[in-house]
Order: sequence, then structure tokens, then C-alpha cells
Amino acid sequence: MGRSAIILKFFLKLSLFLGLSFYHLTLLAQTDEAQLTQKADSLYIAKQFDTALPLFLEIDTRILNDPFLKFKIADCYRYSPFHSYKALPYLEYASKYKNQETPNTVYYFLAQAYHQEERFLEAINTFNEYLEYEQGLSEEEELQIKKEIAQCEIGLKAVSSSNEDVSVQPMEVPINSSYNEVGALISANEQYLVFSTGRQKDSYNFVFGDDYDFIPSELESVSSDIYISYRKGLNWGHSYLLSEFPDTDVQPLYLSQNGSYMLLNLSNRKTGESGIYETRVKKSRWTKPKKLPSPINSNFYEKGAYLASNGNVIYFSSNRPGGYGGFDIYRSEKDGKGWSEPVLLGKEINTEADEIFPFVSPGNSSIYFSSNGEGSMGGFDVFVSAKDENKAWKPRVNMGYPINSSLDDIAYVESPSRNYAYLSSNRRIKNSTGQYDIISIFRPKKKIQRTLLTGTIVARKAGRLMPLNIKVTDQQNQLIEKYVYNPDTETGRFFMILSPGKNYNLDIFHEGKEIYKLQVSIPEGTYNYELNQDLLIKPLFIENQLIGEKVTAVTSSFKVVKMNEVEKNSAVDTRYDALMLLMEMIVDRTDKDGFTTLNEFDQLMEVEVKPVLPNAVDDYFTPLIEMIDEAFLEGDPEMLMALEGLKGDNGKRVLYNTEEIDLEKGKSYIFEKKITFSDEKQFSKGVENLLLTITTLMKEEKNLRLEIAKEADEELAHQIIDFLSSNGIYNWRCDFLKNGEQMKNGFSELPQQSVVLKLYRPLSN
Repeated sequence: MGRSAIILKFFLKLSLFLGLSFYHLTLLAQTDEAQLTQKADSLYIAKQFDTALPLFLEIDTRILNDPFLKFKIADCYRYSPFHSYKALPYLEYASKYKNQETPNTVYYFLAQAYHQEERFLEAINTFNEYLEYEQGLSEEEELQIKKEIAQCEIGLKAVSSSNEDVSVQPMEVPINSSYNEVGALISANEQYLVFSTGRQKDSYNFVFGDDYDFIPSELESVSSDIYISYRKGLNWGHSYLLSEFPDTDVQPLYLSQNGSYMLLNLSNRKTGESGIYETRVKKSRWTKPKKLPSPINSNFYEKGAYLASNGNVIYFSSNRPGGYGGFDIYRSEKDGKGWSEPVLLGKEINTEADEIFPFVSPGNSSIYFSSNGEGSMGGFDVFVSAKDENKAWKPRVNMGYPINSSLDDIAYVESPSRNYAYLSSNRRIKNSTGQYDIISIFRPKKKIQRTLLTGTIVARKAGRLMPLNIKVTDQQNQLIEKYVYNPDTETGRFFMILSPGKNYNLDIFHEGKEIYKLQVSIPEGTYNYELNQDLLIKPLFIENQLIGEKVTAVTSSFKVVKMNEVEKNSAVDTRYDALMLLMEMIVDRTDKDGFTTLNEFDQLMEVEVKPVLPNAVDDYFTPLIEMIDEAFLEGDPEMLMALEGLKGDNGKRVLYNTEEIDLEKGKSYIFEKKITFSDEKQFSKGVENLLLTITTLMKEEKNLRLEIAKEADEELAHQIIDFLSSNGIYNWRCDFLKNGEQMKNGFSELPQQSVVLKLYRPLSN
């Protein structure tokens, strides 16, 4: 009311002044300029700004440097849906060279222009100039100007404390057009978007650029309809008409998780009937919208609605009596009889102004809405209120800059990933197409939140590359990391998205068995960590008996690109920001877990692996992988670090075939050999080589134990243990069993001249 009162007062004064001017012009000889001025002024007083503007511009080429003419041109531009910002230079000239004809309102309009362009300090000073120059302002008018000054102060503070990590940009054509696009809703899988647009259905001419200051009548919007666009890789495809309701403006408000139910705002331009409607998919088609019953809809206006608690609670905005003023947000619950009587949310959310378009986060923990009341930096701003420990709403908080602007920011929703949000705004921003555009908001939780671990891991067997899977666990909490993309079977190239400043175990699997383990330490502030590991798999025999495979690390190397190195190069810094965005997109929009169930080999269960197929095509994921590969070609700065950051299994690991499992004894046998000695009880060359082989294996794997079976000859057993001991194997790693009982290094008189040796791994280790 305050701003309207100021403008109405201005037009009454101007009409009187121009009326006297017309009388004066009729008494003079009618020059071309006089006739043109009279015609333009008549249109201007009638508020036909679209036709008055070109006449004023023509006069401006003939009559130079007329402050009052500049003022009228500026005022016409103020009503342009596309080029209101063009008013600013004319207002600056009119205020600087103000003459007796130019009204003091020029300062008010100039202050508003500065405000809209987010030049808040200049706006505050100019508002104060207007208060100084304009005498006789009513109390309501002064309050309105002070309110606008307060908005500028909020904006000034918001910009100075803005979050630089938040990316705000208008969505591209064909989502946006030169018409109004409002109410974007994104599907649960983020693969399609529905929105409302006023574009003409039968025309592809819906982006005007700088062709028009005002929309020609033949291009004006007849109604707004719902369109849908499907994601194509990283971009959005052509927008298709989803619904058509003649002479009716339609806006989507809520889309169910399965995409089969929507709430809509419908407003008939001819009858004036409006309200909240519902529609659902039946037989692959959306049903005719059905108006929600009372008490949700009323004889007043409802603007915006959102379902929560699995559809059992609705939040909506209405200007029905009984609120705090204007539109307020209400809550209603569904019971057996329908919707309960709506409850007005408190002053923590509602104000004397308007609160519209509620959106509720999953779990009902936060509510977002737009308000032009207290705390706004201009027009409608997006606010949020969270619940406290008693489940009561906390006082609302402005979402800040750049999510909000000095103009209108409405219909805020978040994607299921919650790192992305969408709203509609008439702000002037680079690449906007005019009027209300759908704005995409990306909010990473932390600028250096992720590290990209890339490189190659290959395992060769008989000269061929083996398919591998990787399990990555955080050493601190043993949680399995999700975003692990397994080595390509042809190149061995892999990548993973991890958090920096942590230590990780990388368990490498082949054919369901863990063949190698790496420990990786990723420093804080790491941009990219590149790991290259080459493994060689060879069969392992004892006396021509295949007992397993030996895995040896042939080469190991890694390098780390630190953030402080990247920041030395602004071009690379830009690439870093883009890469961080890509990684967040992968994390939020994919769920390609490398493993579904992981059961440890020690527990004698198969490791169930869900491999990521290297050649599988994913329209969204594949371009991201290609871009990441491209991002780490030549040219990035790098810093080599000491090898303490990468640890393996001492360079090799042995995978044994399990011959027998004895759960009672807790042993997993991998090799068994019966040896018969001559009467001299001397080791033959073959026996000695066998014992040397066993010694080598027991040295390489500390968990291995040797069991000397119960029918063993005591003297021979002594000789075997002494032989192993002399070659570095402790006595306690050898077990002697007598009459079914285990005796370590204890023997009785047994005449047999044979020994059964069993090599095993304790199941408890």
C-alpha cells in the first residue's frame, strides 16, 4: 500500500501539471515537437507506457538534455517486463540536472532503480535524499520509504556475507523463455522437470532477446500451461506441453515421489475461479484436475501448497480472514473424514505481509517459503524455518545472497539430493531471458569436500589383465565408501570420490577373492590423488601341487595435487571448481555401489561382489567420466610426496586354495603331505627342499602354521622343528598332535618313521 500510495500521489500531481501544459501548448503554434509531446504525454497519463515510450525516445533525439523528458522515458522503462534496468541512466541524468518541471519523485524512482540493481548503498543515500527534498509525506509514505531503506541495509549485509560457493544461474532455453516460467518441480530421480510457462503453444518464437521493450499484443501470453523436459546427459531436452486448460493459468506445486500425483494452482482468467487442485496418472494420462475440498480451498485465494508426511499433511498459503495479514501459511492433517480444519502457523513464520509457496523438506524438519515481509532484501525472498528439539518452528531466517535478490524470488524447491534447488525469479542476471526465469541453485557443502582418487590398478596373469573389484573402507570407522568405480578391464583405469584428511584401506578383489590390500593416506586439501599399482599373479606350487597364487606388486607409485598448488594458476583453479561440481553431481545423482554384500574371507563366506561393468553405457554417467578423464590429462601442477602415504602388503600376497576346513579346530588347511623316512631318519634332498619351501611360505605370511600329525615319529618331528627353527620359524608356530591331542614341542615314544605335515591358517586370524 505504501509504495502504491507514493506512485498514485505522483501521477495525480503529474496529471495536473501536464494538463496545464496541454492548455499552454494549444495556445501556441503547433510545432511537430509540440504535437508529438502532447500525444506522448496523453498516452503516458493513460499509463500506456508501451506506446508512449517510442514517442518520448523520438522527441529525445530532437530536444536534447531535457531532464523532465528523461524522467518520463525512465518512468516508461520502469514498466518494461524486459528492460526496466534501462530506466537507471535516464533517472541519474534527470536527478543530476533536475529542473522545476522534474518532480522530486525522481529521487524515489532512482533509489528504487539502484535497489533493483543491488547497488544498496547508493539506494540508501538516494532514499534519504528523497525524504529530505519531498515535503508533506504522509506517515504511511514515510514508513514505506523506511521499509525500503531497511531492505537495502539487509541486502548490503547479505551481499557482504554471501556464500561464494553457491552457484546461481538461470536454466537454459528451452526451459526458460521470454515469458514467465514458474514452479519448477524435479522428479525423484532428477531425470525430468515439470514447470509452468506462459509461452504460446503454437509458436517457437518464445525468446525475444532485445527485440522488444514490451510484448506486442500478438505475442502476449493467453494462459500458462505445464510443460515437461527430460534430461539428456548433462543438458535438458526440448520442453513438451503436459497439460492444456484454455483461459486458465496452471502452476505445479507438488510432485509425488513416484511421479504419479500432482498438486496444482489453477486460476481461470475469465471466471476468476481459482484454488488448489489435484491430478493423478491413470492409464498413462493425467486426469482432469479436481479441486481440493473445503477447508483447504475457501472463498478467498490460495497460493501454493505442499504435501508432507507421506501425503497426510498439507501446508498451503491463503489470504482468508483470521491470519496475520495478506497471505499466511496454514497446516492441515488428513484423517478418516478428510482434511482437518487448517491451523495457522505462528509468528515465527507468518507476518503482516505475504507468505506464499511453502516447501517442506523430507522428514518435515524444515519449511521453506517466500515472503515480502520483515527481513526481506526486496520483493519476495526465500526464508527457512527449522524445528527445535520440541518440534516447534524456530524464527524464520532469510536464505541470504545469492539465493535471494533485490527482486522477487518465489516457488523454492529442493532436489532429492538437497545440493540442488530451484526457484523462479525476475532478477536481472547473466543469461536470463526475461520476466520470471527458473533459477538453478547449486550448494556444495564444502569447497574442498571431495578428493578425486584416480589412476590404474592392473593385475596380470599369464600376460592377460584380470577383471578387478575394489572395496574401500575408512580405517577409522570401517565404513564402506560408496563412490568407487572399478578398474576398466582393458586399461585398469579407475576413479573414486573420497573425503580428504583420512586413511583408507583399498581391498582388491579378483573372482570374489581378496588378492591384495593397499593403505592410502589422503592429506587435507588434496585436489587429486593419483595411484598406479601393477600386480603380477603367479601360480604357487609345492611339489607340483597347486596350492594357490602369489600376488606381487611389480610397481607402485602415486602423486598428489595439492589445492595450494592449483590456486597458483587461475585457469586450473577454474577447472578445479568445475571438477568439484562434477564430483558433487556424481555423488548426488548416481548410486553405483561397487559392492552389495561384503563378507570377510576370514569368516569362510564368499565375498559377494556386484561388479561395475566397464562398457555399460549411461547417458548421464558416461559423459561425466569422460570429462574427468579429460580433466587430468597433461598440464595440471603436481607435487610428489614420500612413499609413506601408500602402503601395500609388503609387496606381495599369497592366495591359497583351501583343501579342508575344520571348524572345531578353527583351521583352514591349504596343503597336506605325508613323508616316509629311511631307517637312518635323514632328510633327503627332496624333503629338505619341501621344508625350505614351507619355511619360505611361513616367513611370507605370518599367519601360517604347520601341523605335525599324531602318527608322527617323535625324533623326526624334532628334526623338522629344529630345521624350521634354524631357518627363522619360531617353535610355537609348529603343532604336534599325539593321540588326537595337541602337544606343542612335546613328544612321546612312537616308533613310526613317517610324518604327515599339514600347512594351515587359523580361522580366528
